[in-house]
Amino acid sequence: MPWFLLLILTCLILSLFIREKQPFTFLLPVFFATLLFIESLCYYFKVINKNNILIYNFWFPVEFAIYSFWVVSYLGNQGYKKIVIYCILFYLVTVGYIYMRASNLHKFNTISFQLGVILLIPVLLLKLYEFINESAITHPFKNALFWLISGLLISYLGSFFQFSVENYLQENHKDLLETLKFFNILLTESLYCCIIVYFILS
Repeated sequence: MPWFLLLILTCLILSLFIREKQPFTFLLPVFFATLLFIESLCYYFKVINKNNILIYNFWFPVEFAIYSFWVVSYLGNQGYKKIVIYCILFYLVTVGYIYMRASNLHKFNTISFQLGVILLIPVLLLKLYEFINESAITHPFKNALFWLISGLLISYLGSFFQFSVENYLQENHKDLLETLKFFNILLTESLYCCIIVYFILS
């Protein structure tokens, strides 16, 4: 079993026991259970040389929405929180429209991924800004939310280049794409490690 599947399983187990505010007490275990199933299925498809892009095309928007909703739930500014929630809904509707117009969903849809990054990164930076400007600043390594934000920033900013040019590299530079995919696996594993630290500190 690949390391990232074991890390997701660890996230799932911890999410069952950690105290989270509603609706995340229910939502996070369901999310990580689904994530474990999706990643296991995609890994199996990869082993048998079957295209798994269709699954990722439909899963990535869900990931972006869940992660954005998770982080925005910690925002202190209620006005910003409402705006971000509306942006999440708008993002999902936009992706749905893009997919209805797409000619081939068995090729990676870079636009939906890029829009997801455009949704998620400002949310992370906004909460990071709130965290830095708190009246009583705690050591960041002792703050659970800092680890969640850091993991998401590292993972999605690091993989942005690969997924933005995924189809071009698939057709023209497969060796470079394989190298970037390996790098992306490391970034993804770092994200799950940060989430594990988040759960432990929580």
